[in-house]
Amino acid sequence: MLNKNLACFGGGVAAKKASSEHWISIISQRELPALTSTALLLDKFANDDVSSLPRLSNAILHDQVLSSSLLKVANSIQRIGVNKITTVSRATVILGIQTVKNICLTSKVIESLLKHKDLDIEVYTRIKSLMAQSFFAGQLAKMMLPNHSDETQEEVYIAAMLRRIGETAFWCLGKEFQEELDHLISVPKQQYEEACIELIGMSFDELSIGLARRWQLGDLMIKSLDNPEQRTLEMQVIYLADKLVHYIHNPPTAVKYNKIIRQISKLMKISDQQLLYRIKQTRETSIKLLESYGAQILIEYVKKLPSAADLAHDNQFVYEDVVNKEAALLKTIQHLTSMTLTTKDASLYLEYALTQLARILNFETCSFYLLTNLKQTLTCRQTVNHFGKVVEEPLTISLTDQKSLLNRVLYTQQPAIVNNESDHGNARFPYPVNKLFAKSKLVLAAVHIKQSNIGMIIGQRKKPTIEQAELDNFHLLTQHLNMCLTLISPNKKAT
Repeated sequence: MLNKNLACFGGGVAAKKASSEHWISIISQRELPALTSTALLLDKFANDDVSSLPRLSNAILHDQVLSSSLLKVANSIQRIGVNKITTVSRATVILGIQTVKNICLTSKVIESLLKHKDLDIEVYTRIKSLMAQSFFAGQLAKMMLPNHSDETQEEVYIAAMLRRIGETAFWCLGKEFQEELDHLISVPKQQYEEACIELIGMSFDELSIGLARRWQLGDLMIKSLDNPEQRTLEMQVIYLADKLVHYIHNPPTAVKYNKIIRQISKLMKISDQQLLYRIKQTRETSIKLLESYGAQILIEYVKKLPSAADLAHDNQFVYEDVVNKEAALLKTIQHLTSMTLTTKDASLYLEYALTQLARILNFETCSFYLLTNLKQTLTCRQTVNHFGKVVEEPLTISLTDQKSLLNRVLYTQQPAIVNNESDHGNARFPYPVNKLFAKSKLVLAAVHIKQSNIGMIIGQRKKPTIEQAELDNFHLLTQHLNMCLTLISPNKKAT
């Protein structure tokens, strides 16, 4: 499907340019036509022109849904001494033209994105999640500039809210790439972005910039993506709001989370506790506003601040560089053995083994995949890098091909190496895993308890080639891990 869609564009730089323009047009004209029309309409009204107010009011009145949404949102924004707003013209006067334009644009963004209910349920869920996160990020950006003008607050709101419009709109292309999008649901972040670039010939940031220019949304959003090295206050706020929402939705380690909280509190010149309180208030405001927009369906995706238990634990091990691999392996085996006397927590054995395998055998990452779904899939449960740090890699691999290397390793319980293109071809990894693994050297070994498979460990690196001696060492350590897991497993008595 991908080759058919892109074949007409030729190759090289010209192909990428044509492809970029093609997908921007597709999204603007076919997937989000109402949003495109509204954005271009709003651009006609100058923010500082008093004469624009009545003309803007008349334009909004022609759209019943937009008028209704504007009035609901206007009345949900508390203003002391202001009676209930019942007309669009009064809303434009009370709120100001920039706020009204942003309300209208937000309404159309939500309406346009949520209309894609005919897409696969997981794809539609991704759209809702991204939209809710973007909306929350926009509200947080406003919150971070409490002493600035309404105009500045509205600028950072719309820039933060639409910062990821390219990624969100990408998922609306389900009619073009239904099969590919289904596979991308569980792909790790970096590989997911690379796969998307391969599909449409551009990054999400480039797509967001292209859409912003097509819709004439102003310079701030474009600059925040096109020139991220600029360190103006507005740019920092947009970046931090986007990052904070990502961390709220996908809790990182405590160190990373506390770092961004300190950055924001320092920028706002308030304490961490004051900031956390304001974030909670902003979440409540965001939920109330989503109700006014008629977007209650998004509320469940506006997450609460993560608790201490939600934050990933920072790795507790500190390791020296490996000089003598044999000595390091022996030490690791001894430590695993000693652990059988102190703990029965299998996750601790796996984390320690993964970290030592990555460190001693020089893998960029080492992952444990758990057999799930009646042993029809492998789901990544933990990944560590060469430095022993836990990294996020939510990947699920299908085992439907009985002749794949994955099934062979599980069936024989013997390790395997994948070093070159021929090995990758013979491995028969399913899409998109074959794309993700294509440039890596791999070693795979089954993890089992009492000879019953529970999953697999996969080590990855770009180079050099994995030698037989490394495979033997990998097998030795994973076999000892299996023995330890068997020792700590509960004995089941026959009944």
